[in-house]
Amino acid sequence: MTNIINNKTSRFFPDVFAYIGYLMIFIGVVLLIKEQRWGIVLIILGILLGFSFVGILIDTDKRTFKTYSSLFGFKKGVWESYDDYVDLSILEVNQKQKGHSRTGLEFSSKFMVYRVFMLDKKHRKRILLQEFKTKELAVEFAEVMSKSISKPIKTYSPVISKSSRSKR
Repeated sequence: MTNIINNKTSRFFPDVFAYIGYLMIFIGVVLLIKEQRWGIVLIILGILLGFSFVGILIDTDKRTFKTYSSLFGFKKGVWESYDDYVDLSILEVNQKQKGHSRTGLEFSSKFMVYRVFMLDKKHRKRILLQEFKTKELAVEFAEVMSKSISKPIKTYSPVISKSSRSKR
């Protein structure tokens, strides 16, 4: 039996569209109850918007991973070896969300997220494993993943190329 870890890293569509999808499912069910057949179209579109994800599958036995997009439950992606990725790291990222209303009002929010990545030897290529709102959860997840895939947790420190160094 293979040991596969499935991490949903984010929604395929922005959160607003996911909420619209949930609303479409509800309206579609109400329309079906009222015997209006085109409610099924709303349900299908709602499922697409509300339940589509991006993620990563990690097969610890075969030492491979697959970054995928999941639409209607079908995970599309290509399996690759993770042997070139030698470290795990936690990066702090400031995220911003901005929106505009039709009346000209603008709203925005800022927050810190913690992302756990698999990194290559030079720390240039990275694969997102998961994203967290608290550092404690990110550290806990990184420790579990470190044991599962036999990769050490290191501080992110990319190798600077000679041409980049000469520009400084």
